[in-house]
Amino acid sequence: MSQQGHGVWGLDDHSFVPYIFGSSQYCPAIAAGEPMPTEGYLPNSPDPGDIAKKLIVDRERKHNMYFSAVGFINDVKTGPFWEHSPILFDISGVRSGWGKINKVCLSQRLLTDGANHFGRA
Repeated sequence: MSQQGHGVWGLDDHSFVPYIFGSSQYCPAIAAGEPMPTEGYLPNSPDPGDIAKKLIVDRERKHNMYFSAVGFINDVKTGPFWEHSPILFDISGVRSGWGKINKVCLSQRLLTDGANHFGRA
């Protein structure tokens, strides 16, 4: 549980890895030397907002790490998703697609690691 202890889960509650890898699973493919996509998604990818839809989470969690992590939260938390996981819920509103979400997850992880590494967290 988060350090605030109010039962609200954020991305600091467990590893960023499933969110980074899972969002990248839905990103457009790139060739060597191309920049990481910052918008867009693969055809037939679920909408980022689908993390609040149990049936889609249950379907996608079998083969996607992002949805697997969200499914775990659903397994252990009760109540509306936006209430117990507001950061993930806010991220799910990104309209630019999974590329942007992947960039957000990476930048948040790097900020967290950098702050912890230099004793600022």
